[in-house]
Amino acid sequence: MSAVIFRVGGLLVPRHANQLPLKKGKKTYYKSFLLSCLLFPSLEVLGVGFAFCLLPSVLAQIIPDATLGSEGSRIIEGLEIQSSLGDSKALPLRADRIEGGALRGANLFHSFLELNVLDGQRVYFANPAGIENILSRVTGSNGSDILGTLGVLGEANLFLVNPNGIVFGPNAQLDVAGSLVASTENELNLSYGSSFSATNPEAPQLLAINVTPGMQWETSEPQAAIVSQGNLAVGQDLTLAGSRLTLSGQLQAGRDLTLLATDTVKIRDSTNHPFIAEADGELLVQGNQMVDIFALNHPDSGLFSGGNLVLRSANSIIGDAHYWSEGTFKIEQLDSNSGSWLSPNDPVIRANGDVSFDSYQGASLHIFAGGSVKATGDIEITGADATNGIQETVTLSDGTKVEIDGKNEPTLDIRAGTNAFGTPVGRTGDPEPINFTDNNTPSSADITINGTITNNQGLVFLTNQYQPNALAGNITVNNIDVKLRGNNIGNGGSIVIDSHGNFTLMGIMIASTFGEGDAGDISIQASGAVELDGADSIIFNNVEAGGVGNAGNISIKADSFSLTDGAQLISTTFGEGNAGSISIQASGAIELDNSNIFNDVEAGGVGNAGNISIQASGAVELDNSNIFNDVEAGGVGNAGNISIKADSFSLTDGAQLSSSTLGEGNAGSISIQASGAVELDNSNIFNDVEAGGVGNAGFISINADSFSLTDDAQLSSSSFGQGNAGNISIQASGAVKLDGLNSVIFNNVEAGGVGNAGKISINADSFSLTDGAQLTSSSFGQGNGGDINIIAPNSVTLSHNGRILAETSGSSQAGSVTITTPTLALNGGAQVSTTTNSTNNDAGKGGNINVRANTLNLSGTETGLLGETQGAANAGNLLLKPYSGDDLQVNFTEGAKISASSSSTGTGGSLIVSANDSITLSGDGKLSAEANNGGSAGNVEITAPLVNIQDGAQVTVSSPSGQAGSLSINADSLDLNQGKLTAITGGNGSQLGANINLELADALFLSNESLISAEAIGEANGGNITINLTSERGIFVAFPSMGENGSDIIAKAEGGNGGRINITSNLGLYGIQEGKAIDGNGTNDIDASSDFGISGQITINSLAIDPSQGLSELPIDTVAPQLDQTCSPTGSGRNEFTVTGRDGLPPSPTDMLSSQRAIADLGTPTNPTVTQPTSTTNPTSSPEQLVEAQGWIIDEQGKVFLTAHVPSSNNQGAWQPQPSCQADFSGKS
Repeated sequence: MSAVIFRVGGLLVPRHANQLPLKKGKKTYYKSFLLSCLLFPSLEVLGVGFAFCLLPSVLAQIIPDATLGSEGSRIIEGLEIQSSLGDSKALPLRADRIEGGALRGANLFHSFLELNVLDGQRVYFANPAGIENILSRVTGSNGSDILGTLGVLGEANLFLVNPNGIVFGPNAQLDVAGSLVASTENELNLSYGSSFSATNPEAPQLLAINVTPGMQWETSEPQAAIVSQGNLAVGQDLTLAGSRLTLSGQLQAGRDLTLLATDTVKIRDSTNHPFIAEADGELLVQGNQMVDIFALNHPDSGLFSGGNLVLRSANSIIGDAHYWSEGTFKIEQLDSNSGSWLSPNDPVIRANGDVSFDSYQGASLHIFAGGSVKATGDIEITGADATNGIQETVTLSDGTKVEIDGKNEPTLDIRAGTNAFGTPVGRTGDPEPINFTDNNTPSSADITINGTITNNQGLVFLTNQYQPNALAGNITVNNIDVKLRGNNIGNGGSIVIDSHGNFTLMGIMIASTFGEGDAGDISIQASGAVELDGADSIIFNNVEAGGVGNAGNISIKADSFSLTDGAQLISTTFGEGNAGSISIQASGAIELDNSNIFNDVEAGGVGNAGNISIQASGAVELDNSNIFNDVEAGGVGNAGNISIKADSFSLTDGAQLSSSTLGEGNAGSISIQASGAVELDNSNIFNDVEAGGVGNAGFISINADSFSLTDDAQLSSSSFGQGNAGNISIQASGAVKLDGLNSVIFNNVEAGGVGNAGKISINADSFSLTDGAQLTSSSFGQGNGGDINIIAPNSVTLSHNGRILAETSGSSQAGSVTITTPTLALNGGAQVSTTTNSTNNDAGKGGNINVRANTLNLSGTETGLLGETQGAANAGNLLLKPYSGDDLQVNFTEGAKISASSSSTGTGGSLIVSANDSITLSGDGKLSAEANNGGSAGNVEITAPLVNIQDGAQVTVSSPSGQAGSLSINADSLDLNQGKLTAITGGNGSQLGANINLELADALFLSNESLISAEAIGEANGGNITINLTSERGIFVAFPSMGENGSDIIAKAEGGNGGRINITSNLGLYGIQEGKAIDGNGTNDIDASSDFGISGQITINSLAIDPSQGLSELPIDTVAPQLDQTCSPTGSGRNEFTVTGRDGLPPSPTDMLSSQRAIADLGTPTNPTVTQPTSTTNPTSSPEQLVEAQGWIIDEQGKVFLTAHVPSSNNQGAWQPQPSCQADFSGKS
């Protein structure tokens, strides 16, 4: 029979031989056997590239060599041996035992030419007492094939060294209670520089030798491979070290598991046989050139470590498997720096400790870490894993649900700081599987990605809040890219970040669409701060140019949020679709420093911008930063709204907040709410229709404790294009302050604009405009100006050129200004003004000024409330009323004024002042309705029960070259105390004069050089003055002058005729008379003269007798000559009668005499001379008996006559004394 020879290693095997030569020592033995053919599909690692047959007797060879001399190894066959790791009650099984060897301290050395274990064979090393390590080497040229059971009869560690390779077959098992080191290195390095070499065999030295299980090579590296297909389990450490490791079975170590290859570690499982690598301690897989793991075919496959789990290689590790680590998980390079990682399928990492690697590329990656996760390089997710991807619903810290679907969606799923690992799958049996418990105590739950995360159209989920625990941590990433790329169809990816500490973005985060489909959402949550720092820190969620679809939303929730040093947050559309919304919420502060938030419809974009919502329990601060929500030029769509709610809000150093339209579409609204202050300093809020824009501006609403606009800050809702400006509303429980030359609130239709301006409403405790600040609502284009409404329960103050303006030009109508406050103060050139420059007298009317205030304080020559027309249109009216109560006080100083005027051909507005009780105008200033340059002035109407005009205050209607209006006062009482009522008109003789109408019920008082004047200039006729005192007690009193001039009533003219003066008083006129009003005459005069024309008429109607008519000037002597110095004494009493002269009348007949008004001093009465009768003898005639006067009468000329009887007529001039008139001539007083 012929024989077929196969080569197995260095051994020639004849196929059909019944006997094979076996060499042992120098002799050849022949042993019969039954040929068995085994197929090893993966022995290519041994250098055998073809199928071969292994002969059972050959594989069973255990041939000691002669290197140990008399201490050589011996094999005892056919023993009954109990398993070291199995059930102690199990029956012993047949086995072979290896004895002998060289004892060196606690070490036992064996040396073999061949060491093989047959399939089903059990071979054990004897473990003499005191032996801790059993070291065996194979010095022959063949590898070792362990197809059965290899064990140790004790707890010693077993070292197996074969430089030619080691194969653990599919049924191979280890029965080792200690550790096993299987190595294909040349030698084992021992202590003191010695070694136990298989290639240069020598007997071990007779020295105490220390051997530590684990990797032993130093000067040499393994050249052959180790193949393991069996179930290798040891009680302590398990180490496999070779040039290449090919592993497909199960490996279990009661302590550490170390898999080392100078070239490649290759791990595979199958659908029927899992690969399991399990260590109660550390697990290290190191392939110097490559680690190649695919263990996803079987659900029980995986790498499990009770301690740290490390994959180490100089090159990228291929790691498709599920990993469980009680400690840390690391991908390392040979120098222990982080290594890169490839996984075409779907790895899953579960580690109670930290997870670290450099970079990753592959399918969906799931990482569960009890500690931190750090990737120093890039992470690229290339697709989903339809077979092994994780599918579950995750609840975020705010209750939001996130769907994790690694099977259908490319997914990066990193969860740090969690102990929610579930139960490890894997091997069962002896030894017991690892019991994974949370005994690890990592220091943090940080997630750090220093490179770029790329997951096109996938999900990036980073959290250390999953299954919340006490371990805080921060999340820091560089770049994240989940965009939908151009020419692709479908939706872009989403980004979800939930941090138990801070979140920091150092690079770009993009979830945009360049293709056909929607971009994904970006959601960031942090219990600490969210920080974007640097010009490269940008979050994009856009519809890019060429893209068709909607951008996703950006949502940020944190304790605090900051964009600094050029960072940006952007959700815009350049293509066809809507931009997403941006929402930022913080329990603390939100800060933008030199950074931007954009949510726009850009040029070429067709779609709407999203909304921007910012909420903070602390402050929101923008410093040299911008928030834009605009429709840019060339864009088509509506801008979104901007909403800010915070404890306080500030814009400083050029910061801007804008929701405007420059394209085709409406601008959005801007809403700011703050429980504290809202401050704009050298910054702007814009809500405009810009030039070229077509659409309406939105409203601006601010609600705060206080609001300030300083240092050139501006707030604007205006129209420069085609559309209406929006409304501006500011409400503050405290003060609203505008300060600075260019600090302005605008609500305008600008030149070229077509549309109406909006309204400005301010409701605050107090309001102030200082140092040139302005509040303006105007129309300079085609559209009406808006109204301005200010309500301040404390005060409104305008100072140092502060302005409130409502202006219009063209055919537009200006808005009105309404101010409601207890105290309105204007000083230093401050003005409230409504002005029209319109050339159209049928349109373009100026707005009204409505003031409701108890007190108005106006100071300064240029200071005033001004309603004006500078064109052909009519000016608006001015209306003044009290804020509350019934009294209105207007205090002027330094020439301030309240004026309704015309400086062109238009008609000036009217000025209407009313109060329920009193109106007081006081100080150096005037209330006027004026016209210049030929225009017509409006009217002045004052209505109140009591009107006081004093201390230089003036009320005037005037048009020096045109028609003045009328001045009307309706009151019960009018008191002019150094006050003036004037009406001035000018022009040719056809002009009508300006009129003054005083409709008074009770009294008119003039004092201290007061003036009522209707004056005509040039050829105009003097105006008329009508004074009606209509009540029964109506009286007109002019008090004597205290200065050079008296108090006058004048209706004069220059070239025209004098006006008419009509005075009606029930009780008459006192202290004033008709006469020429000449400066310095010191008299109170009524004058209706004309310098060159006909004097006017003076008509005085009095329903009562005028006691001053016809009275003669009294002499200094106070005793009337009609009375004798004595009268017949009728008793012991003494009577006196004193004539006090004229005046001294009480206000009414029923009142007492008073010396306070109009009592002339007639001198002191002289004491009467009493003449005593003397005795004389000369005869005398008796004097004629005098009759005591009993009364007086006044004749029609005003002369007073004493009468001896009581007049019978009911004459008001009669007076009746008491019945008794007794003169005492005794000299007694």
